[in-house]
Amino acid sequence: MALENPRKGRANIQEHVNIRMKIIECYEKNLTAPAAARETGYNIKTVYEHYDDISQILLDSKHRDLVMQKNREAAQLIASHERLILKLHQTLDTAVDQMSKLNEEGKPIPKHIMSDITKITMYIAELNEKKYNLNKDIRTEDPSILYEPFAPSGLEKFFKK
Repeated sequence: MALENPRKGRANIQEHVNIRMKIIECYEKNLTAPAAARETGYNIKTVYEHYDDISQILLDSKHRDLVMQKNREAAQLIASHERLILKLHQTLDTAVDQMSKLNEEGKPIPKHIMSDITKITMYIAELNEKKYNLNKDIRTEDPSILYEPFAPSGLEKFFKK
């Protein structure tokens, strides 16, 4: 049953709201624009304009929700990075203490301790860089980096007990 729209020309505000509500109902029913035009009796160009507006509003809303979700995920990754950095600093302090103790005793410093110190320092720098980039992404609302692995490869060896 098509509604009759005897009045031609621009609609006043109340009529515009009514038109919009009827077109939203058609949109929610998943009707095509031509079907909505037939159902409501409105010009197909009017229906297309409203459908475009509704689609853009929904897209903007979904984008905002996605950005907020990505920012929450980035904040969680930043917290994880900070915990890893803290553990790495503790491990680094232990390695430096071992090196100092051996040096005081006049014993040679094993290459693996020097290598571990170098690797830990590189991991800390890498995590700080990733943390900085995550912070930058939150500020710019560009969450594209979020799904990279958050820990450098080979890191687990320093947390074995």
